[in-house]
Amino acid sequence: MTQSVNFDRAAGFYDDTRDFPAGEEVRIAELIATAGNLSADSRVLEIGVGTGRIALPLVKHTGEMHGADISHLMLKRLCEKRIDEDVYPVVADAGCLPYADDSFDIVLIVNVLHLITELEPVNAEMVRVLRPGGRLLRCYPVHDDRFRQMYHVWHNATTPKTVASWLSTPDFLVENGWRVISDGHVHRFGRKRVPQQLIENNKNRVWSSTWNLSDEQIERGVAALQTHIDEHYDDASVAIDVEDAFHVVVYEVIDGTQYQIV
Repeated sequence: MTQSVNFDRAAGFYDDTRDFPAGEEVRIAELIATAGNLSADSRVLEIGVGTGRIALPLVKHTGEMHGADISHLMLKRLCEKRIDEDVYPVVADAGCLPYADDSFDIVLIVNVLHLITELEPVNAEMVRVLRPGGRLLRCYPVHDDRFRQMYHVWHNATTPKTVASWLSTPDFLVENGWRVISDGHVHRFGRKRVPQQLIENNKNRVWSSTWNLSDEQIERGVAALQTHIDEHYDDASVAIDVEDAFHVVVYEVIDGTQYQIV
């Protein structure tokens, strides 16, 4: 079993605090469907399906949608939100998926690989469950430059003990049997964000990167972030207009790539 970050503690507030506001999931699902060339015959697996923010709207573009996650409470929230969507969640570790070989046309991962310490077993499982000619879709958010700068200030001050850097995962995929076949799929959207709320979210340990930080690290990060915000914003409690984006990169397995599960 791989060591992954379990989001049980975030199930109650996850949908309200993550990378895109309510309503954007419909257009994001359309983007993913286009990038993956989904049809009514497509069988899709989302690893790290969580509360179904992506899976529930995406199933309208597919024939069958499955989701695996290690968090019982996140999947409980998915089931509470599900109305009549054919989304089939299962509690499972990404390094030991309960599916037969060649089961899916698409494997979908949305901002999740950086939460896993041992990527090799997960990589092997993704290859195993994809049918020949199947595609891996890696999705991730890109924040407005001003908030990205604030995130850097926070991380530099706290030196967090993160599981892995999400920036390293694309290189990992390319170095371990995948090649990019399409990466120009982007949905940009405007939203309002409050600079001061970023401090509150970190202070309240909303983000998974804060869960292993000490109180001293949190205090140090809050102080650095507060100084930065005070220097750049007249009133940090006032919402500002930003433009964020959601990206989809499409991969295929290089011919001849095989893995042995041990």
